[in-house]
Amino acid sequence: MQRHSSAQRVMKIPRFDWKIILCGLAILLVMLLIDTQARPLPRTNNAIAGNIRQGRLKGKVVKIEAESSRVTLRHEPVPELEMDAMTMPFRVKNAEVLSALQAGDSITAVVCEEQDTGRIWLENLKKYSSSASANQRGARNKKAARR
Repeated sequence: MQRHSSAQRVMKIPRFDWKIILCGLAILLVMLLIDTQARPLPRTNNAIAGNIRQGRLKGKVVKIEAESSRVTLRHEPVPELEMDAMTMPFRVKNAEVLSALQAGDSITAVVCEEQDTGRIWLENLKKYSSSASANQRGARNKKAARR
């Protein structure tokens, strides 16, 4: 038998099974990708992670209450919030936009609903038709009356 001196001892290095390590990393990567795809990006700065739902709203102005920052709209369905078409008042985040509106204007907006409280308000309110289109409708009605 051959004896090794302390200087001649060979240390064994543990071997790793690289296949297991690579499979584990692949599973981790897939889980990370699935998690990031599940979270939608917010449309406005006020969307707090998971607390505020938002949807696109399109409708016509029925009444403006500038002193209380409210506008009553007759709006189309908002599928993102499971909201049917109806006429209802909304608080407006930026009350300054109300000064540019009048009854009959067509608008688009982002309707926000705070899930904890059920509070609803409008953001990014924009007019997409003005009283000029109402004047055009009036001119068409006059032509029809002449016939």
